[in-house]
Amino acid sequence: MASAREASSRPGPSSSASCSSCSPPSSRSCSSFMEGSSKPEVDNSSTVIQKIAEIYAKRLMSDVMLVVGNVEYPSHRLILCASSDVFQVMLMDPSWSEHSETRITLCETPSCEAVFEDFLRYLYTGKIQFDYATVIPVVSLADKYNVRDLLRVGLDFMSRNVATACKRHQVVSWYQFASAAGHTHIAGLCREFILANFTRVTETVDFGHFELDHLVDLLQCHTMVVKDEISLFHHIMRWIDMQREMMVQSGEENIDIHIGRLISAVLPHIRYPMMTPAELVKLLLFPMSKSLTESLVEEIRTALNFHTQQLPEITPAIQRTCEKYSPVKFTPRLYTTEKYCASLCIDHYHNLSTYDCRSLLFSSHAHVAEHLGEEQSEWVVDIYPKGVWFQRCVTVYQPTGLEVPGRVLKTVRVSIWTRNEEEQRVKIGILLIGEQDGFQHVRRVISRNFVFSANNQIVNFDDILDFDELNDLKNRSHFLCGSKRNALRVMYVITPLSPLSSLD
Repeated sequence: MASAREASSRPGPSSSASCSSCSPPSSRSCSSFMEGSSKPEVDNSSTVIQKIAEIYAKRLMSDVMLVVGNVEYPSHRLILCASSDVFQVMLMDPSWSEHSETRITLCETPSCEAVFEDFLRYLYTGKIQFDYATVIPVVSLADKYNVRDLLRVGLDFMSRNVATACKRHQVVSWYQFASAAGHTHIAGLCREFILANFTRVTETVDFGHFELDHLVDLLQCHTMVVKDEISLFHHIMRWIDMQREMMVQSGEENIDIHIGRLISAVLPHIRYPMMTPAELVKLLLFPMSKSLTESLVEEIRTALNFHTQQLPEITPAIQRTCEKYSPVKFTPRLYTTEKYCASLCIDHYHNLSTYDCRSLLFSSHAHVAEHLGEEQSEWVVDIYPKGVWFQRCVTVYQPTGLEVPGRVLKTVRVSIWTRNEEEQRVKIGILLIGEQDGFQHVRRVISRNFVFSANNQIVNFDDILDFDELNDLKNRSHFLCGSKRNALRVMYVITPLSPLSSLD
């Protein structure tokens, strides 16, 4: 029956012949037929790319020889010009000497020479394997020859792997390269990571490669995360020792003079008043030249006077003009020592109910200066990682009886509050721990100065993390830690600010 119905619906031979004899097919009817017909597309691009790759691999039909270092690379003008704006101008513009040459010598750094074959192969195949140590020269070549697609994927690789670069002892090199090359986004990511994980960075081989101006820039930042100021001093002295070792290996002359200049440049950025009196006394045991020892003793004297309330009256004008009384010296960083820091870990995060709150009660030292005693400030920290729900309520204060509708905030919120009604000026730091390739680190830092008082006993931080990313069940967030990536870990830092501290 199906066959019969199909046959009856189709035009028979007689009707076809009749149509043909009455009027020959016109060009219009043909075009209409073609427009209505489907045009299946066959994608065989991978085979074509493979053929081009074979031309490179077998060194077939090359028309230009690139010489890099002591290695010759048979190449094709067509491929070079299609891939690189620089090669296009070099090989097609008659005003360039390379235009008519068949052998072109390219001057590259040793690191770029080592990866040039990979770079050239990418122009033919579109494939390249990045390594944490070699991505810099590859990106340098892509930037130099304006291979935009390779530059884009190289920078994307770096932006996604800053934490792993630290694990592979490369993050300082990445930071300095990106800063020098003008890749501000990558430089910013590396700088933020180093500030948040400075102690981890100092444990890498790469730490000794820090250039002086970059290190000084970091030391001036209030949001650097370290255990305490004395630990930072030891980290800087280790950097000094690494500089000395490199100078000895390179046969540098007048090493003591160079080291003295480095010490003079970095040690003034240590915040000595943030150390305890006992720690300050121990600093005098460090062997230094007489002139540098005198400078250090003066810094220690000022810091001890701060702790014993023997500083002269310091006005804002004095702080602006006198370096040793600069507000920066009396401003704490984000210290993770137990005096100022506590942590909260939410295990089995995805079992947490919507709008649930987790709380932490902890105390921190209320003052840095020792003469003010060991008074503690009590804090309550609430975190709402799965949104905030305000239930419908009725006001009891003026105006009374006013109905307030319920409300839901799709945010990751942290609330910090105290029952103390006395004024307290503090620096608050929220350190969000993340994990990448099994490497736990501080992935984000949120910092804010705040003045608590009788009228301001609570401060809220909203959107500390992307709500959708954190609560995505399919793609586990990098802010979740542990073997099953199901633990949210947050550290809270609250350090006191004295009247001499900077509020910037």
